[in-house]
Order: sequence, then structure tokens, then C-alpha cells
Amino acid sequence: MPRTPGQVLDNFAKLVDIIRKQNPRAVVLLSGVTPRYRNRRRQGRGNQDSLNEKVKHLCGENGLTYVGHPNFMSSGRVRQEFIACDGLHLRPAGQKQLASDIICALWVCTQPLNNPTRLPLITPTTPTTSTTSRVTYAQA
Repeated sequence: MPRTPGQVLDNFAKLVDIIRKQNPRAVVLLSGVTPRYRNRRRQGRGNQDSLNEKVKHLCGENGLTYVGHPNFMSSGRVRQEFIACDGLHLRPAGQKQLASDIICALWVCTQPLNNPTRLPLITPTTPTTSTTSRVTYAQA
């Protein structure tokens, strides 16, 4: 059963409340919705973009980390090698990229900064060279 963006956001907020009550010090990451492309039943990316903006806002209000998926797009278009023919489900390469985005963000969030002059940055690699992200450090 399809969910509206409002229902998805409400479910995210309820989940965050449950986690915070059970473990107030937990590191919580919320993944944005990966881009999709149109098919016979779907109307494109409008709801996804709107929902991701609301999820980012929810993260900001609650001290959570938002995980975006910029490598799913190339030149303003959804990378077809990541999305199955139905326009909705992820292909193995898309699953790998999704996992990589989340693992990279989790690693950054849980690493102590022993050197306060180094700031962690999540930097997506270019789509033509790799489907992974890498963490680099910038000098403050």
C-alpha cells in the first residue's frame, strides 16, 4: 500500500521518539528516499524531493544525521544502473550504493575527533569512477 509523504514522515518521527526513549544517547541516522524515475503508476520525483526536505528538517530539529544519496543522480537524471526496470526497486548496484552511503555516514558520526582541527566530510566520488563514497578530512 503506497504511503503519502506525510505518513512516511509521521512514521519516521514515531520511530525517532521510540529510539530516544529507549536509548537517549543513540546515534540516529535517517536515510533520504533514493531517487526513482517515472513509470505507469508513479508520477516522478516530486514527492520524493519534498519528503527528503522534510526528513532533513526532522533531523535538524532532533539532532539526527540525514543521509542523502547524491550518487543516484548524474547530470540531473536518475542513474538507471541503480534502479530496476519498474522504476521503484533497487538493482544490486543501487543496493550497494545505498549501503555505502549509510556505512560512510555512520562511520563519520561515530568517530571521535582526536584532532579538533580536522573536520569529517562525506565526499561522493564521481559516478564515472566509482559507486562508493569516501570520507576525507579538511583542515579547520
